[in-house]
Amino acid sequence: MIYDNDVKYLIAKKAKEIGEFIGKTLGPNGKNIAIVKENIYFINDGYSVCNSLEFDDPYSKIALKLLLEGARLTSEMANDGTTSTICLASELIYNFIEIFGDEMNNEETYELIRIIERHSLKVIDESTISISSKLNANKDISVDTTENRKYLKAVLKSTMGDNLSDYFELLINAIGETSDNGVINLRPTYDELPSYEMVNGFVYEKGFVSQYLGLNGIVILNRPYVILVNDSIKTINELEEIIYEVKKTKNDLFIIANSFSKEVIDYIIYMKNNNRYNICASISPEYGEKQIEKLDDLAIYLNTNVISNKNISITMDTIGKADRIEITKDRTIIFKENINEKNINDRIQYIKSINKENIYGVNKYMKERIGALKGKIIYINIPTKKDYEYELNLQKIKNGISSCLSSLDKGIVNGSFYVIDKISRISKEELVQYGFIGRDDLLNKIIKFFSSFKVILRFACYNEIYKGESRNSVWDSAYYTKVICLNAIYVLKLFINIDGVFFVDKPNKDASLEYI
Repeated sequence: MIYDNDVKYLIAKKAKEIGEFIGKTLGPNGKNIAIVKENIYFINDGYSVCNSLEFDDPYSKIALKLLLEGARLTSEMANDGTTSTICLASELIYNFIEIFGDEMNNEETYELIRIIERHSLKVIDESTISISSKLNANKDISVDTTENRKYLKAVLKSTMGDNLSDYFELLINAIGETSDNGVINLRPTYDELPSYEMVNGFVYEKGFVSQYLGLNGIVILNRPYVILVNDSIKTINELEEIIYEVKKTKNDLFIIANSFSKEVIDYIIYMKNNNRYNICASISPEYGEKQIEKLDDLAIYLNTNVISNKNISITMDTIGKADRIEITKDRTIIFKENINEKNINDRIQYIKSINKENIYGVNKYMKERIGALKGKIIYINIPTKKDYEYELNLQKIKNGISSCLSSLDKGIVNGSFYVIDKISRISKEELVQYGFIGRDDLLNKIIKFFSSFKVILRFACYNEIYKGESRNSVWDSAYYTKVICLNAIYVLKLFINIDGVFFVDKPNKDASLEYI
């Protein structure tokens, strides 16, 4: 058992090394990292690179675990900003030990954390410009003010870089079409130029259960009946009767359930290929609680019910009907014209009521569910000139869309790097205003510690994000800036709470670790 502060110093030193390495991928002009496993992957996403790192020594493992936790939260909340979170967290950890050592007591430490959070939020909020009101008044960005489009182009530029500028107008128009009541999906195309198309339907990211159901990779069902089951289907006896009932009507059939046994899948393949019956099956969207929610959403869209008790007989009266369904190996789109607008609007109001916004911003999962219920889907077609370039561009475009959406929801700041630099310039007067009362030498050290935030600026310049432009001419999502700062501070909290490390057996490369 090791308790002394040397443990924290060793962890902090390893965290800084990891942060320095990951920082080279920062921003749209960051360097690509080649990850060599069974195949070679070119990536400049900080979380993916960090998640691929492996270390023998236990202190590096602990540092990596801490940084990955912050990056994971940022990835879930914002879809981007993972590299910035890792870099900032690593610098906060290292400088905390370097500057304060073990001279701060617990009360002073937690007071410092509180001040860092308050000061960061205050500076970000003071620097935020709201643009959502303009969008809500016009509903469509394509006819909105030129100022709105200028802001969104700047956000896309800082997120995606100049080499993807061909997508800027296209993405802004797509975002304007969907706003808060649609879904944007990305897919590859062999065309030379990017494009987009809009369809109206309920979409989810699960496809047919077997490739033997798809002809040329797609299944088309016309005016099909739809069975929704919130359970696993293990034997064909559970479905055989209703399948033949629907088959008599000469309508197609689509079955959605949490899972299917091999027996059931083989039977469905037999019905399709040997009996020439147009039938298909798909796994339920999402997992756990989200799975139940999404099935209920789909039931509302189809004006039917989810069958959650298989003891209840599945009849023609308990299943839904669609106009058309398109299923590929990883996506399903359900089209229905005569939807019940009142039921759908009631469902949307219910979703909004149980998914409140928090200090981080809008609930993205909530928006996806509302978009699916509204049935407005836009597909962005991305040219696939080179496979590795497609994968890199795909991630940048996803980040760009997320940045724009969060900017419309929570406003923009004049460069997250500029704002983070501003956070680092705290004064004694501000510390006193925040209620920190302590000795002068400690106040001076706290001011020095706040300079840790400048690490992002160092990597931003290293990777030529600004390319000679003034820092405050680059605009970013205020939401992303807030998420990056708060998650980096959260990692610092985790680090501070480590009081020691317990080695099982001895500290060798195979040592397992327990946090004490």
